Amino acid sequence: MIDTLINIKQKKVIEVKAIIILLLFVTFSSFAQSRIERNTNDTIVGDVVVIKAYSPAVSDVNKIQFTPQVTDTVMPNISFKYYLRTSPAKTHYNVIPIHAAKILPEPLTKLYDNCVKAGFGSYATPLAEYCYSSHRSKEYSLNVHLKHESSTGKIKLNDDYPEKAHLGYSNNLADINSKIFFKRNKQMQLGIKYSRNVVHNYGFNTSLLPDTMPDKSEYRQRYWSANTHLRFLNTVNQKSKLSYNTGINYSFMENIQKSNQHTIEIDATLSQYHNKELLGGDLFVGAYAFNSVVDSLMTDPKILIEAKPWVKVKGRKWDVKAGLDIVNDHYNDSSFYHFYPNVMFNFNLVEDYFSPYIGVQGKAEVNHYYKLIQENPFVSPNIMLKNTNHIFIGMAGLKGKISQKLSFNFGLDYSIIDNAYFFVNDTSEQYDNLFIAESDDVQLLTLHGQVFWDKSKSLRFLLKGEYFNYTMSVLDKPWHKPDYTITFSTYYNLRDKFIVRFDVFALGEQYAKNFYGQEKYIKLKGMIDINLGFEYRYNKRISAFVNFNNIISQKYQRWNQYPTQGFNAHGGLMFSF
Repeated sequence: MIDTLINIKQKKVIEVKAIIILLLFVTFSSFAQSRIERNTNDTIVGDVVVIKAYSPAVSDVNKIQFTPQVTDTVMPNISFKYYLRTSPAKTHYNVIPIHAAKILPEPLTKLYDNCVKAGFGSYATPLAEYCYSSHRSKEYSLNVHLKHESSTGKIKLNDDYPEKAHLGYSNNLADINSKIFFKRNKQMQLGIKYSRNVVHNYGFNTSLLPDTMPDKSEYRQRYWSANTHLRFLNTVNQKSKLSYNTGINYSFMENIQKSNQHTIEIDATLSQYHNKELLGGDLFVGAYAFNSVVDSLMTDPKILIEAKPWVKVKGRKWDVKAGLDIVNDHYNDSSFYHFYPNVMFNFNLVEDYFSPYIGVQGKAEVNHYYKLIQENPFVSPNIMLKNTNHIFIGMAGLKGKISQKLSFNFGLDYSIIDNAYFFVNDTSEQYDNLFIAESDDVQLLTLHGQVFWDKSKSLRFLLKGEYFNYTMSVLDKPWHKPDYTITFSTYYNLRDKFIVRFDVFALGEQYAKNFYGQEKYIKLKGMIDINLGFEYRYNKRISAFVNFNNIISQKYQRWNQYPTQGFNAHGGLMFSF
């Protein structure tokens, strides 16, 4: 249709152009005739000038630039109507019963009740150990631990004295512990412990020794102790319930001279929430009675009573514990009261990753004979000390973790201490081979840090260090106190088949009091003790082990005149059944 219209219009344009050309031609012819004279015989007389030959031409035709459209003035109005007829769809569903899904627990690792360990090492060192643990139970648990380790070796004291001293020792332990579980998360703990330890006080001043070394029975010391404890406690899940942990402990200790000590300790901790605050308190009563057979006048009764009320408040990113410790220190016929602040503030800076803390505390430290021989087994039975009063302990630090497996704790402590004790050689003894203690009021600055990397179940690292700076009031040096300690431990388990343990212990310089000569003190060099252990597990029941101690064979002195063993090794077998 559109093409037909275009052809018609084009034909009309051509016809109009032809008419215009024809009219122009007629006009030009008439004009030309008017310029030509005619004679009487109708003969045309005139001049005709021809410029060029006639060349007809047709002008260009322009295309139509618009699209033809048809405009309809009447628009139809179309409307639609929908009608929905609803009716229920009849469905039928038959319910088929199915069994409830069960989530099976992970299979429990098989545990063996009994374990026996036996071995032998250098310096004629036998080792025997037995452990028993009851099966898994929700009603009770029972654990038994028996151990024996001894040595009959000898050691050279110094180059000036040719004979060797007997440094033999014997450590024996029998420990039985049980737990009984009751309803409502309550439990009772009961334990009995017996230990028998033998040492030889071989740290003689060789300048006082005769030409022949004394018989080992003359400097042999033996301690035996029996201990029993009973404890009741509960674990509370509801804040409205009272949480408690209370117990009683009794121990008896006796040395080879028949001097003995009785110890009774009672403690209790109570806490309960009141709104958002946790209210609690600690109570402690300890009685210590030492009786000397050598000197009936040397009795050392001590009683310590502590009451420590406190409150703990916790916010979204912080928690604070504040309390007051009230202590009664009774020594012989004297009685002292001490009041210590107990404040600790923790701020969770970045979601357990960086948590700075600061606190102020104080405490009373009981110095009884049984405690002192555990610190230094060569202590004289004639030692008598007042309790140590930690008047002020200020602390600040930063703890947290860099990742889920790498944690750290760095801190600084500053303490003001009265009656701090330091071991010195007892010159009242024939060969200066025992220790007593001197006391002083000191100020102590401690820097400490610890990094633990639990890379996996098979690989762990621990690095721990402490630095000590003593400011003395009377004494020249803090006798037998190192200026730093460093511990590095590594554990590696290769496919639960090969186990490697690597430990490094470093101790800084120490000073011992010099009772002879012009020098006031003797410098004891620092030491590095490197130990390496291997274990091969043939299967889950049988394994073999070998340990190498003091690999670099450094003969250091932890206590003055007491050199330690050099390189030593021991190995053995373990069997579980």
